[in-house]
Amino acid sequence: MFVARYTDNPEGDIKRGWSGFMGVEAETVQRFVALYTYDAPDDADEMSDDDLLDWLMDTHNIDLRYDEALEMWRQVHHDGLSCWPLDAETAEDALAEAAEMDHAGQIGWSGFGSYTEGKVTYVGRIEGTHDPLHVFECDYAIVEA
Repeated sequence: MFVARYTDNPEGDIKRGWSGFMGVEAETVQRFVALYTYDAPDDADEMSDDDLLDWLMDTHNIDLRYDEALEMWRQVHHDGLSCWPLDAETAEDALAEAAEMDHAGQIGWSGFGSYTEGKVTYVGRIEGTHDPLHVFECDYAIVEA
């Protein structure tokens, strides 16, 4: 199955294997807690990263992971890469279909509604787009309910 997504780092996305909420990030776990929670523990500055990560999950159900490419801690939206599923059956057709969808304004940086599952490989970049649109091949694309 072929999918499309906008990204500045397609190989990094594959390596990471998960998608985060855009803009919900911080340089340290402590900074994330300070920025995005209203009830940080009084001793948050003294807590270990592991203890704070456990607190975030237990208290707010926030899955926070380190994004090596951005060198930031980011809130995880889901495992797999957010994507736009394509109907194409070949890589060449997938590149053409993604380009058509981009030019028609049918896809964007957000609002995907689907994510990859299983093995993901890079196919190529769509040339001539303002934003960096890329095509990937994956085992499945799951539609979020």
